Amino acid sequence: MALGLTRNKRSSDVTGTMAEIVRPFGYPPLVSSYRSLEDWIKAWIAFRILEASYAKAEYFINGRKCLGIFGTIGLDSAFTSDGEVLVALGFEEEAVWRVATREERTWVIVCAQRNRYPELSVLLPLRPEDAVDCANCRGSGFVHGQIISCKICSALGWVSGGET
Repeated sequence: MALGLTRNKRSSDVTGTMAEIVRPFGYPPLVSSYRSLEDWIKAWIAFRILEASYAKAEYFINGRKCLGIFGTIGLDSAFTSDGEVLVALGFEEEAVWRVATREERTWVIVCAQRNRYPELSVLLPLRPEDAVDCANCRGSGFVHGQIISCKICSALGWVSGGET
Protein backbone atom coordinates (compact mmCIF):
# COMPACT_ATOMS: atom_id res chain seq x y z
CA MET A 1 0.00 0.00 0.00
CA ALA A 2 1.16 3.60 -0.58
CA LEU A 3 3.19 5.33 2.15
CA GLY A 4 4.02 1.99 3.79
CA LEU A 5 0.61 1.73 5.43
CA THR A 6 -0.83 -1.68 6.16
CA ARG A 7 -4.35 -2.71 6.89
CA ASN A 8 -4.98 -4.85 9.95
CA LYS A 9 -6.54 -8.10 8.72
CA ARG A 10 -8.98 -8.30 11.65
CA SER A 11 -10.35 -4.76 11.37
CA SER A 12 -10.30 -1.73 9.14
CA ASP A 13 -7.70 -0.01 11.35
CA VAL A 14 -4.85 1.55 9.43
CA THR A 15 -1.37 1.35 10.88
CA GLY A 16 1.59 3.55 10.01
CA THR A 17 3.28 6.65 11.32
CA MET A 18 1.02 9.41 12.56
CA ALA A 19 2.33 11.80 9.87
CA GLU A 20 1.43 9.28 7.17
CA ILE A 21 -2.07 8.78 8.53
CA VAL A 22 -2.93 12.39 9.41
CA ARG A 23 -1.37 14.25 6.47
CA PRO A 24 -0.80 11.85 3.57
CA PHE A 25 -1.60 14.64 1.06
CA GLY A 26 -0.01 17.61 2.81
CA TYR A 27 -2.05 20.41 4.33
CA PRO A 28 -5.33 22.01 3.25
CA PRO A 29 -5.04 24.96 0.86
CA LEU A 30 -4.68 28.41 2.44
CA VAL A 31 -7.21 31.13 1.68
CA SER A 32 -4.38 33.56 0.93
CA SER A 33 -3.25 31.32 -1.96
CA TYR A 34 -6.41 32.02 -3.98
CA ARG A 35 -7.87 35.06 -5.70
CA SER A 36 -11.39 34.45 -4.42
CA LEU A 37 -13.18 32.62 -1.62
CA GLU A 38 -15.09 30.69 -4.28
CA ASP A 39 -11.85 29.32 -5.78
CA TRP A 40 -10.48 28.55 -2.31
CA ILE A 41 -13.56 26.70 -1.07
CA LYS A 42 -13.58 24.50 -4.19
CA ALA A 43 -9.90 23.62 -3.67
CA TRP A 44 -10.45 23.10 0.06
CA ILE A 45 -13.42 20.79 -0.54
CA ALA A 46 -11.49 18.82 -3.18
CA PHE A 47 -8.64 18.36 -0.69
CA ARG A 48 -10.99 17.27 2.11
CA ILE A 49 -12.85 14.85 -0.22
CA LEU A 50 -9.49 13.32 -1.16
CA GLU A 51 -8.67 12.92 2.54
CA ALA A 52 -12.06 11.30 3.18
CA SER A 53 -11.55 8.92 0.25
CA TYR A 54 -8.18 7.92 1.65
CA ALA A 55 -9.79 7.24 5.05
CA LYS A 56 -12.57 5.22 3.37
CA ALA A 57 -15.09 7.80 4.61
CA GLU A 58 -16.45 8.84 1.24
CA TYR A 59 -19.82 10.56 1.20
CA PHE A 60 -22.12 10.22 -1.79
CA ILE A 61 -25.35 12.16 -2.19
CA ASN A 62 -27.50 11.45 -5.22
CA GLY A 63 -24.46 9.89 -6.90
CA ARG A 64 -22.20 12.92 -6.27
CA LYS A 65 -19.09 12.74 -4.11
CA CYS A 66 -19.50 15.26 -1.29
CA LEU A 67 -17.86 16.26 1.97
CA GLY A 68 -19.92 15.61 5.07
CA ILE A 69 -19.42 18.68 7.25
CA PHE A 70 -21.79 18.56 10.18
CA GLY A 71 -24.52 16.36 11.54
CA THR A 72 -26.74 16.20 14.57
CA ILE A 73 -29.93 14.39 15.52
CA GLY A 74 -32.29 14.67 12.57
CA LEU A 75 -30.03 16.86 10.41
CA ASP A 76 -27.06 16.14 8.20
CA SER A 77 -25.11 18.48 5.93
CA ALA A 78 -22.48 18.33 3.22
CA PHE A 79 -20.54 20.44 0.73
CA THR A 80 -20.77 19.54 -2.93
CA SER A 81 -17.55 19.79 -4.93
CA ASP A 82 -18.65 23.21 -6.24
CA GLY A 83 -19.15 24.65 -2.74
CA GLU A 84 -22.90 24.30 -2.44
CA VAL A 85 -24.21 23.34 1.01
CA LEU A 86 -26.77 20.54 1.11
CA VAL A 87 -28.89 19.60 4.12
CA ALA A 88 -31.06 16.61 4.92
CA LEU A 89 -33.71 16.66 7.59
CA GLY A 90 -34.83 13.32 8.99
CA PHE A 91 -33.09 10.07 9.71
CA GLU A 92 -30.97 7.85 7.46
CA GLU A 93 -33.00 6.46 4.55
CA GLU A 94 -35.97 8.80 5.00
CA ALA A 95 -33.81 11.93 4.81
CA VAL A 96 -34.21 13.99 1.64
CA TRP A 97 -31.26 16.12 0.57
CA ARG A 98 -31.80 19.68 -0.68
CA VAL A 99 -29.86 22.92 -1.11
CA ALA A 100 -29.58 24.78 2.20
CA THR A 101 -31.28 28.13 2.73
CA ARG A 102 -29.05 31.10 3.57
CA GLU A 103 -29.79 30.71 7.29
CA GLU A 104 -29.16 26.95 7.21
CA ARG A 105 -25.90 27.47 5.33
CA THR A 106 -24.70 29.94 7.95
CA TRP A 107 -25.72 27.63 10.79
CA VAL A 108 -24.01 24.60 9.23
CA ILE A 109 -20.78 26.52 8.58
CA VAL A 110 -20.74 27.98 12.12
CA CYS A 111 -21.19 24.51 13.63
CA ALA A 112 -18.65 22.90 11.31
CA GLN A 113 -16.00 25.56 11.96
CA ARG A 114 -16.50 25.39 15.72
CA ASN A 115 -16.38 21.61 15.83
CA ARG A 116 -14.06 20.46 13.06
CA TYR A 117 -12.94 22.96 10.44
CA PRO A 118 -11.91 26.32 11.97
CA GLU A 119 -10.72 27.57 8.57
CA LEU A 120 -14.37 27.84 7.46
CA SER A 121 -14.80 30.97 9.58
CA VAL A 122 -13.78 33.00 6.50
CA LEU A 123 -17.14 32.05 4.95
CA LEU A 124 -19.19 33.54 7.78
CA PRO A 125 -20.76 36.99 7.59
CA LEU A 126 -18.91 39.78 9.35
CA ARG A 127 -20.67 41.22 12.36
CA PRO A 128 -22.18 44.58 11.33
CA GLU A 129 -21.56 47.64 13.48
CA ASP A 130 -25.25 47.85 14.41
CA ALA A 131 -25.41 44.18 15.50
CA VAL A 132 -26.30 43.29 19.05
CA ASP A 133 -25.75 40.12 21.02
CA CYS A 134 -28.58 37.65 20.51
CA ALA A 135 -30.91 37.80 23.52
CA ASN A 136 -31.95 34.17 23.07
CA CYS A 137 -28.42 32.70 23.48
CA ARG A 138 -26.83 35.68 25.28
CA GLY A 139 -24.29 36.05 22.50
CA SER A 140 -22.86 32.53 22.69
CA GLY A 141 -24.59 31.01 19.65
CA PHE A 142 -25.80 28.12 21.82
CA VAL A 143 -28.73 27.45 24.15
CA HIS A 144 -29.42 24.76 26.77
CA GLY A 145 -25.98 24.44 28.28
CA GLN A 146 -23.95 25.06 25.12
CA ILE A 147 -25.40 21.97 23.44
CA ILE A 148 -28.01 23.25 20.99
CA SER A 149 -27.24 25.90 18.37
CA CYS A 150 -29.38 29.02 18.57
CA LYS A 151 -31.91 29.20 15.77
CA ILE A 152 -32.60 32.93 16.28
CA CYS A 153 -29.08 34.04 15.33
CA SER A 154 -28.10 30.97 13.22
CA ALA A 155 -25.47 30.18 15.90
CA LEU A 156 -23.56 33.41 15.21
CA GLY A 157 -24.25 34.92 18.63
CA TRP A 158 -25.47 38.22 17.20
CA VAL A 159 -28.35 39.67 15.20
CA SER A 160 -28.43 42.80 13.08
CA GLY A 161 -29.75 45.88 14.87
CA GLY A 162 -33.01 45.77 12.88
CA GLU A 163 -33.72 42.12 13.82
CA THR A 164 -33.95 42.53 17.61
